[in-house]
Amino acid sequence: MKATKSTFSQDLFDPKKIVPLVQRHVWSILIFTILSVLVTYYTVNNYLLPVYQSKGTLIITTNENTLPGSGGARGGVGSGVGDIVSRSFTSNFGNPVQNAIYLFRAQDLSDQVAKDLIASFDSTNYQGYTTLWLKYPEDSTIISLDRASSRIRNGLSVKTVEPTGQRFEPNLLEISYQSYSPKEAAKVVNLALETFQEKSLEQKQKSASRALSFLQEKKLEANAQLDDAEERLVNFKDENQLVAIDEQASNSVNSLSELQAEKQTLEIELESINTSINNYEQQVEAIKPGLKDQFTNAIGPTISRFQDRLADLKTRRFVILSQNPQLKENPDSEPELRRLNQQIKEVEEEIQKLSEGLLNDTQGFTDTGDGNLAEELSNIRQNLIGLRLNKNQYESQIEVLNERIKDAESFLDSYPDKQVKLARLEAEVERHKQYLSNLISQESEIALWQQTQNSSGTIVDRANPRYSPVKPNKILWLGFAAMVGIILPIGLLILKNGFSTIINSSEQLKYFPYPLLSVIYDHSLIKTNSWFSSNDSDVKGTGISKSVVFYHYIDTPVAESYRKIVSQLLYTNPDSIPKSILITSSGKGEGKTTLTANLGAAFAEIDKKVLIIDCDFRRPAVHKLFSIDNSDGINEVLFEGSKLSGAIKESGIEGLSLLPTGGKPMSPANLLASDKFKEMIKVVCPNYDIILFDTPPHGLVSDVASLLNLTDSVIVAAKFGETKINVLSHTLDDLDNNEETNLSLVLTAYKPDKSYDSYETKGLHTYRYSQYYEYEKV
Repeated sequence: MKATKSTFSQDLFDPKKIVPLVQRHVWSILIFTILSVLVTYYTVNNYLLPVYQSKGTLIITTNENTLPGSGGARGGVGSGVGDIVSRSFTSNFGNPVQNAIYLFRAQDLSDQVAKDLIASFDSTNYQGYTTLWLKYPEDSTIISLDRASSRIRNGLSVKTVEPTGQRFEPNLLEISYQSYSPKEAAKVVNLALETFQEKSLEQKQKSASRALSFLQEKKLEANAQLDDAEERLVNFKDENQLVAIDEQASNSVNSLSELQAEKQTLEIELESINTSINNYEQQVEAIKPGLKDQFTNAIGPTISRFQDRLADLKTRRFVILSQNPQLKENPDSEPELRRLNQQIKEVEEEIQKLSEGLLNDTQGFTDTGDGNLAEELSNIRQNLIGLRLNKNQYESQIEVLNERIKDAESFLDSYPDKQVKLARLEAEVERHKQYLSNLISQESEIALWQQTQNSSGTIVDRANPRYSPVKPNKILWLGFAAMVGIILPIGLLILKNGFSTIINSSEQLKYFPYPLLSVIYDHSLIKTNSWFSSNDSDVKGTGISKSVVFYHYIDTPVAESYRKIVSQLLYTNPDSIPKSILITSSGKGEGKTTLTANLGAAFAEIDKKVLIIDCDFRRPAVHKLFSIDNSDGINEVLFEGSKLSGAIKESGIEGLSLLPTGGKPMSPANLLASDKFKEMIKVVCPNYDIILFDTPPHGLVSDVASLLNLTDSVIVAAKFGETKINVLSHTLDDLDNNEETNLSLVLTAYKPDKSYDSYETKGLHTYRYSQYYEYEKV
């Protein structure tokens, strides 16, 4: 079958090829790896400064921001004041541990640590304050406070430490810092721990002060409202005759009074929340103008609808409890109240989910490009959105309460005005008294709490200098150097092999669209591998060159590789056995003449009558292999009248004859293209079974072209380690232009130990052959 134009490709990263490639260059790779490790070790020890790290731990109090009275259920007039101040004047919307991490990363804290570090600077010990150097160790100029603060803030690491075997959320923080000085690293960590304690206590004190100011303001308002209510009640009694009111009306008045008290409490909460929102918005606007509007619009309509629903449910529950005080102790005894509580729980859970999603969705609002500023904004964002959610909820509850109050007032319109007014005034006085009492009680509790508070964190372990450097990690560096030392040379070898222009493996020839008849092992391997058997003649004095291994070493893998060519030619396609075979190559010295001689001996071994015609008039060599006279050959037969029978010589191997070139003609190409030469071939052909043409390299001269029409098959020899792929490809393409040419390839001088073949291919033939003979010996 006619082959297509020759193409060549190969898999650059075939693992089966990489293994033998590494095996071949294992010592080079090992030396390169050792050098890489030694250079890295020297560099690490002499050019990379050691970095030391110190650590300290701190336990965070989980109720760090909880003011007295928070967490109580609202059950009557003025109750829940603790909830008001706790939610409005502390950062209760975030996790206490997360709030502590924000504080450690705040600029306020790093500024204070930098001040304390500079204040403790010892001019006699410059090496102990490397953070303050402009560039350690080259420039010992002391940097500014801002720059020192920035370095400390960026270098201070804070992370949570999860307690072993515990499932609850960890409240243990590990604070670490790295420095070129082990003492400085410990000093910065300890300063950070101490500053945190001071700042967290300061935050609590500020929260308590703001709460006290708020309560004092409300206490003044409550006193004024109580005085006014008492005065109106006294005046009313003096001006009007008292009339008793029936029980139903009295209950309605009391219910109305409780609704108004609840509304009053919610209005106070709303006012405190608005105050806190305003403070946070001012902070946000100062950091990033326009950002507060984004936070304002963050509360979606879905959450608002759920908050309206929650306000309605809570108001209905409040009305039931105010009308049936006994249910406060056992709310589950009433089915309607139990149903309301379940609905309230479900709505609150849904609002919580939406709120968490909202906090995540607004994360992009804080993208400022400054990591510390982003953290500060994130903390404000949490508190601000939490306050706005509460604000919406209270506004919804106040709306629902207004409707309930309106209904209650409409009901009381059917009673005499004086009776209703008296009951209202008495209830109002009582409500103001209770509310004022709660404010006074809460004020006292917060004042006491303010005086007895400690820091939000307790130091567990203070930092101590550690004199074992954490950087550079020598094991990591040396491991990386060893990895580079292995991977880099292997990668370079793979690239070199992949882009090599030389035939360095038998598998490369399989990419050409022509059959590879055989791989001929380098003849030097015969003695180095002791490929001898009892049948090897090793005859001396016959005149036949040792290159004709088929005569001297017939039972070797090399001889078997020539037998394989014969087998391929005769039995692969029995219907088309070639009689005349042209053997050429792409360049000189590629073993075509040796191939021709051994192939002739291989055919003769199976009783074929073979004639080798030496057509390489430029560099004849066949006669040298068999030590015959070259003075009478083709040139003399064609142009000097010599007889053809006299020119054909016996080779010394039975069945194998030779026709040498004879003298060198003026134009070898014209000789081979002449009619006389063609007639001579027609004369000798009937007398032999196989005719082998040993021709010049077709890649170098054009002599072969005229012989292609005289032959049935063309074998192109390619020498391992020398033949260039592009030259071979060009030769094959040129030969393939003749439509009648049947091309095939043979690889000569193959050396498995130098080959880049895969481990499955390399040495396969010799392994099988040696195993066969070892079995025979056994």
